[in-house]
Amino acid sequence: MMKTRKTIAALIAGALMILASVVGAAEPNQPSKSRTLVVYFSRAGEQYKVGVVKKGNTAFVAEEIAKQTGADLFEIKPKKDVYPNKYDPLIDYAKKEQSKKERPEYVGAVPNLKNYDVVFVGAPVWWGDWPMIMYTFFEKNNLDGKTLAPFCTHEGSGLSGFDKKLAKACQKSKVTKGLAMTGQDAQKNAKKVTAEVSKWLDNIKVPKASTKKANEVKVMKETAATDTIDPKKEAFDKENVFGQGKLNSGFAKYFIGDSYLNQLTPNESPLQLFNVTFEPGCRNNWHIHHASKDGGQILVCTAGEGWYQAEGEAPIELKPGVTVYIPANVKHWHGAKKDKWFSHIAISVPGENESTEWLEPVADDVYNALK
Repeated sequence: MMKTRKTIAALIAGALMILASVVGAAEPNQPSKSRTLVVYFSRAGEQYKVGVVKKGNTAFVAEEIAKQTGADLFEIKPKKDVYPNKYDPLIDYAKKEQSKKERPEYVGAVPNLKNYDVVFVGAPVWWGDWPMIMYTFFEKNNLDGKTLAPFCTHEGSGLSGFDKKLAKACQKSKVTKGLAMTGQDAQKNAKKVTAEVSKWLDNIKVPKASTKKANEVKVMKETAATDTIDPKKEAFDKENVFGQGKLNSGFAKYFIGDSYLNQLTPNESPLQLFNVTFEPGCRNNWHIHHASKDGGQILVCTAGEGWYQAEGEAPIELKPGVTVYIPANVKHWHGAKKDKWFSHIAISVPGENESTEWLEPVADDVYNALK
């Protein structure tokens, strides 16, 4: 037991040294240079020279870009889907929409758009221009100072000045050279799409992801759009010096509400640290970190307010500076308070034969009774 405690103490000390170096190396809430996002609009249905498809041409290119860069994906989906599935009626509708300079609304909003440095934007070419719904995105969001990389799918029109039109719409952004792929290649020639995307990324000097990250395409969950700034969230963001990070979509099924992950250490580090952020009311399910020897988890609370509870024990209030050691094989949960954002650093204690068992959600009556 004494040896185990010394090991845990050494891990905490080492983790705190790493945290100190992270704080010293970057200003609060500054995104890393590799933070990239792919925003795209794509249509299924009947396509020219392709036939009827279940996934639009542009979607294939968008997913390949995300795969090679490790970027997040956000699909522009019309709030009111008025676009016909048949090709001829679709282009007729698109022409009318363009002539009226309409700005169709789309569903949701990109979470934490300000944290992205590079934004890929793509769509099919409609009448030599971006679909009008993309102008809704350009005008609705602050893209100042960001690098914008345009791409499109077409059947003979090429890029159609997407880059110049984007530069005109977003005059305070840096616009790179664009990528144009035919719809036929997008649907039927995956090797060519991979090669052309790779060549383009090298040309515009956007870094590619590691092999591990490249295999983890992350589709962003839509969040409600808002025209107002939440002062509580704004204050929390200033306090949350380790950054909110990306939507934790890979583990969303084990959480009630949205959570976010910001990896603080490189993949090759022997000790992995993640800043986990919970929106108000968000908590993970009951779970157990199994290990036959040592193991478990350490939580270092960094911002906001939350709760931790082990089965059969009273809940512990979590605030910045509070550290919790969770031994292996203990059933527990943790998350934010009902009306507070919350962040903690999660540190996995090395052990033997480790695994995580996810269990039932925390009952609403249990959670709501906490004060």
